[in-house]
Amino acid sequence: MDAEALIRTLGYIGIFGVIFAETGLLFGFFLPGDTLLIAGGVLASRGVLNLWLLLPLIVFAAVAGNMAGYGLGQRFGRPVLTRASGTQARSARIMRAEALFHRHGAPTVILARFVPFARTFVPLVAGIGRMHFYRFMLFNIIGALLWVVSMVLAGYFLGDLAPQIVHYFASVTIGLVVVAILLVVLWRKPWRH
Repeated sequence: MDAEALIRTLGYIGIFGVIFAETGLLFGFFLPGDTLLIAGGVLASRGVLNLWLLLPLIVFAAVAGNMAGYGLGQRFGRPVLTRASGTQARSARIMRAEALFHRHGAPTVILARFVPFARTFVPLVAGIGRMHFYRFMLFNIIGALLWVVSMVLAGYFLGDLAPQIVHYFASVTIGLVVVAILLVVLWRKPWRH
């Protein structure tokens, strides 16, 4: 079933459920979040969905999904690592996760929204790494707004062109991620005179 048929069948509740699961539950990593958002925008442009109901609903689903992933990581992540590895290996993994989110937490949480798989697992790792909750929530909300609004409005304004664009979306996403990583590296690199 394609994204448009899924939306027509399940409606707003289906969109909410898919976005929530993809952004926060481990089994949701395979769900078509980007495609669903673009298709939702296309259907809103045709009058099938209400854009002003769709946008806040999906932003809420994306924020709530990431909160669930963060909570799962915080509550169950460390015990799972404890059982899966020895004390020394566990400590090293936890310390790496904590260091990652201490140094690069904000851009990681935001950029993960635009990368399939990452948007499912980054909140979990943020919870395991004990990223400060209020800091996580700030960038969770910013990332959700940027992701949802850009994808839905792309579908809304591009209308019938959007289905063809979706075929190239993976390549464009990878390109954007590479550019974002390069910008972070260049920004962090100490320039020598």
